[in-house]
Amino acid sequence: HSYTFQLWAVANGTTSYSDKISFTTVDDKKPVISNVQISNVTADSYTVTCDIYENSEAGLNRVQFPTWTPYNDQDDIADSWATNSAVSGSLNRIDTHNYTATFRVVRSQHNNEVGEYYTHIYAYDTAGNRSDVARTSCRLTGNVTSISIVTTPMKTEYCLLYTSPSPRDCS
Repeated sequence: HSYTFQLWAVANGTTSYSDKISFTTVDDKKPVISNVQISNVTADSYTVTCDIYENSEAGLNRVQFPTWTPYNDQDDIADSWATNSAVSGSLNRIDTHNYTATFRVVRSQHNNEVGEYYTHIYAYDTAGNRSDVARTSCRLTGNVTSISIVTTPMKTEYCLLYTSPSPRDCS
């Protein structure tokens, strides 16, 4: 935001003015991503949800959820994922500074590969600041019977317990 101000005073019928002074404030604070969760896990898809705090009232521009499997490296990650709407999450603005973002990962959009999936989350505000979070992961295979989530300051871990074919997977 840019601001200009000038002081003036009136004394004995005479108005005196100061010089005009202008300045611009710059938003250089990154959005803060928290409360990352994986839910609605099936053999073919899962949902990633997170909360985002944005310091500026101007708000968020977008949240991107690039996802890939380790099979053949990142051959299944979306082209131009930083701006590709195919990996943009849906944003719900809760109040002036708080949002919830949600994205559904679908196996058919990743060469129908089974196994481990990695999803990163990047939140961009309207000033161009970007925040990211450590990767999340989910295994798309078998029947999930439970999900547990462990969050530390540097990493969120998701542990999935399957009835088949794998006994237990954590990342």
